[in-house]
Amino acid sequence: MEVDQPIFRSVEQALHFSYLMETLPVTRRSAMSQIYAQGGNRVWDEPREPSTIHFGGLSELDVRGQCAMVRGAVIDHLLLAERHAVHARYATQSTQADGVRAMRDAALPLMSCQSDVPTLEMAWLVFGRGSQTDGITTRSLADDCGMSQSSIVRDIIKIRRVHQTLMSAALDKLTELFRKDGLIER
Repeated sequence: MEVDQPIFRSVEQALHFSYLMETLPVTRRSAMSQIYAQGGNRVWDEPREPSTIHFGGLSELDVRGQCAMVRGAVIDHLLLAERHAVHARYATQSTQADGVRAMRDAALPLMSCQSDVPTLEMAWLVFGRGSQTDGITTRSLADDCGMSQSSIVRDIIKIRRVHQTLMSAALDKLTELFRKDGLIER
């Protein structure tokens, strides 16, 4: 669907919002329903900055459809490794877990520690949110691997670098696609 005004400001915003929308129920009236009704403007009592997401008269289902198309573009237009990079950063639950494991696997040949569980925990330190990283520390990982804490930090940096490289390639491809479709600003 071609839109007059781009819905999103950037690819990152499109990805973040689209994966967030995947977690919200379709039929329940929610705070999102109020935002849709306000045409994308935030709903608060006190004045706030206007929203940077422009729904421009789209219905709730149209917005969900646009978000599904964003997620579909990740699947259809990116290489598997790039898709995993996006999923590690933006997806939730098992899709995120698959992405996190793939980022660890991609970085593993570069890492000092080769133990399965500690290296996966290192990856969760990079991509985890909230309670996903509870109890994981570089000290405990160093003890588990029999290595220094600084070696663990270097391995974590290697995971980040692999992810950044793959994410950069993914964002370049999606930027071109989303600009062509008018989904993001030029």
